[in-house]
Amino acid sequence: MEDHRRQPRERGGDDSAVPPQEGEARDAYAAGLGRQRAKKRVGDQQEQKEDGGERSSHGGRIIANRGKMAEALNPERGEDMPERIKRVMVVTAHPDDSEFGAGGTVAKLTREGKTVTYCILTNGNKGSGDRSMTPERLVKIREEEQKNAASVLGVDTVDFLGFPDCELENTRETRMAVTAAMRRHKPDLIICQNPNRTKNLGGSHRDHRAAAGITLDCVYPLARDHMAFPELMAQGLEPHRVKEVHMMWWDNPEVVVDTTDTMDLKIKALQCHVSQLPDLAAMEKRVRDRGALLGKPKGYAYAETFDRIVIER
Repeated sequence: MEDHRRQPRERGGDDSAVPPQEGEARDAYAAGLGRQRAKKRVGDQQEQKEDGGERSSHGGRIIANRGKMAEALNPERGEDMPERIKRVMVVTAHPDDSEFGAGGTVAKLTREGKTVTYCILTNGNKGSGDRSMTPERLVKIREEEQKNAASVLGVDTVDFLGFPDCELENTRETRMAVTAAMRRHKPDLIICQNPNRTKNLGGSHRDHRAAAGITLDCVYPLARDHMAFPELMAQGLEPHRVKEVHMMWWDNPEVVVDTTDTMDLKIKALQCHVSQLPDLAAMEKRVRDRGALLGKPKGYAYAETFDRIVIER
């Protein structure tokens, strides 16, 4: 697994993400955002055969059950994750945030052959109640846990940016670091956290909100504009246009992803974060209960939910 590392300073950790607050999910396109459909394919191009669920390895990624993302986004209308989405970057504040918020979705994307990269903004060195733990030890532990979890889900690359936990700010330094990651990996789709404060305090940790704000600022306009961060151009990091953003969202979300067939993988990935989860059985129950709640309005056993920004069609 590649590791594009930013030199860490004395950085901080996190309390692990808490599953989202209750909210009834609605049709991904009911609000009109994303109501434009991808052109319908004809003939054999319209169908993709599944491989019967058998796993194989390709380029370090897990490829299995190449089912359509149509089943995740909107099975009633048969809408598919467009062919234009080939590369995905998940940008989150802390190690374990990606698995809590989008682990099932990430597993579906890698099963479809899409390349998924993680960008983790903080190094997690404050995320422990163990009085004998040191920040330096915890950084190494959490990085290893995150790499293992990413591997379970089929993610090739994790960028650890190393900013302080509980101190993440939207500054030129953080924006340039995230912009560099976007230009380096060139994602078509960004999955990020929720930029808004909600009653779910764990889900709207200040670092989550800061990470989301930084990410959106980088998507537009900083990653796109060649005169933003000339230092990056000097490094050969050319501008890049992101096509779509999915924000982790729980109150009337626009995208409801059916994660029934990937919930077990999500749980397995979360189990890698041992330093954060002393009671794995309680974690599993909590995650399954929340996934069931989010999936219920659509008739899914489990789901993850997002709001969607389409930048380019």
